[in-house]
Amino acid sequence: MKILWVKPGKLLPLDTGGKLRTYNILRQLSTTQELTYLSYYGGHRDEAYEQEILKHLPGTVTIYTAAPDVTPLERYLDYVRRLPWRAPYAVSKFTAPEVQRLLREWLSQRRFDVAVCDFLSSALNFPRQLATPTVLFQHNVETVLWKRTGTGTPVSSPDRCLRAGPPVHELDVRSIAHQRGSYRRRSGEISIPHQSAA
Repeated sequence: MKILWVKPGKLLPLDTGGKLRTYNILRQLSTTQELTYLSYYGGHRDEAYEQEILKHLPGTVTIYTAAPDVTPLERYLDYVRRLPWRAPYAVSKFTAPEVQRLLREWLSQRRFDVAVCDFLSSALNFPRQLATPTVLFQHNVETVLWKRTGTGTPVSSPDRCLRAGPPVHELDVRSIAHQRGSYRRRSGEISIPHQSAA
């Protein structure tokens, strides 16, 4: 099976639970499937990362987006620039024209049997009309947080780690509307149970 896996940010170093989980899944898939991992990132160009990830996952395609993500001021200005967007900043900040173009091309050509959108943050890069079956992959923790932001349930502010962005209650309407729209566009959803988060 030909699988396309799309995830924003650098996968290495393996310094978070989410990175470890994705890395281990990708390594296992690559032993029995034809895997293409699309890794895109902003900030400073990291050629060492681009070379290292190929050693771990030979089917990797990296895209350096040059998205501003180095200083708090850059993040704040990027946040202000994206205020008019309908999607929440936690999603729109991971949108990149280069990634959108490549996905539109690859998916319309049906180069893959299935595409995996790793977390909601990648969703805006996928075309509205999906010619390739596409799955939204997320952890139950992420699912619960998005649902809580839509119901007004207090959240201990996970969005604060964005360093620049609105408080959680300002994300309510945009987050839930965006999540519902993304679910409708996907062929399915895979959530990792809370118990397996460790």
